[in-house]
Amino acid sequence: MSQPIASISEFLLHAGTEYRVFDFGRAIRPLTEQQFLDIENGQIAAPYPRQQHMWLGIVYWNKQLSTQHYIWFIKLPLDEQGLLVDAARQHFLELVVTALSEAKDQGENDLEQASQIQQNPYIFTPNQQQLADFNALVRVTTKQDVTDDFESAKRYLEAPKLLDWQQVSMQGLADCIHFAQEEELLVYTKDMTEKYPATVQQHILCSLENRSISDAVTAQVVKYINWHDCFAPLSKWALRAFAQTSDSKEKQRVLTKMLKRKKLDVDLLTIISGRHWQVLDDKNMMLLLEHAAKVDADNYTDFFASFFADLAQVPDTRDIALAALRNPERSVALAQAIGALFNNP
Repeated sequence: MSQPIASISEFLLHAGTEYRVFDFGRAIRPLTEQQFLDIENGQIAAPYPRQQHMWLGIVYWNKQLSTQHYIWFIKLPLDEQGLLVDAARQHFLELVVTALSEAKDQGENDLEQASQIQQNPYIFTPNQQQLADFNALVRVTTKQDVTDDFESAKRYLEAPKLLDWQQVSMQGLADCIHFAQEEELLVYTKDMTEKYPATVQQHILCSLENRSISDAVTAQVVKYINWHDCFAPLSKWALRAFAQTSDSKEKQRVLTKMLKRKKLDVDLLTIISGRHWQVLDDKNMMLLLEHAAKVDADNYTDFFASFFADLAQVPDTRDIALAALRNPERSVALAQAIGALFNNP
């Protein structure tokens, strides 16, 4: 690796690896190799930004050397247009190459050493649920077997009265959801409140958030949402669970109905913008921003500024969010929140 490395893709290819890239920004989603190349080359904006960063899980391996897979969790800053900041990406690579050079004399495995670099400001640690889902997704994508926890979790989900749920691991549940065919998902998501304790329901809903689901599974998840108390924690998990549904009409119906409520809390607003931004046409964007402005007006917080900045960086909602700034039908609260954006840049 004596030649200058221009990109993460080039680094991994130069090392003789195969790799898969997953975006962690707004649920876990796979990126194609071409998408990642285009993002690295500055040809397209990061599709799922969060907090002005691109969050990546990259698994790589060299099957000529071993069956071992290695992982990077990388958080890279984006500019105001959502493009990758090249200087930060290059700094990350410089740190990796320097660490590998220092370890080379010790005869350590380059790929293993690269995966263990922790003294790097661009490395982040996912939470336990994300790690379980990522592990399962990687196994599905790379055609690996399920983990040892899979069978006991599957037996429990199919016959919950016969097993103690506390003996079932989070990883086992994640494997069951990500390896499941539609028929199995329909079994797992039917009458969840009657079959499983709240903890198991939460894990199922969290895992569903990180995979694509069919119209039929979506319908069962939507039934799960208690419209009389949409602020309840498990209802919020259910709202996140159909982030990657194929049923765009049902998503539009559910979210439009929710946006018409008189009040939404910060968690619900964040879920809508972070998981269901695809429903934010001009009308729904105005409803969402009105709710966000009301949070600031009622609680004297600075929520609106960061909330708007996040929406303005998502490629799908950037133009719609910016157009909302000029909408003459905005309320006094929204006008004041927008004014504060320019008074406190």
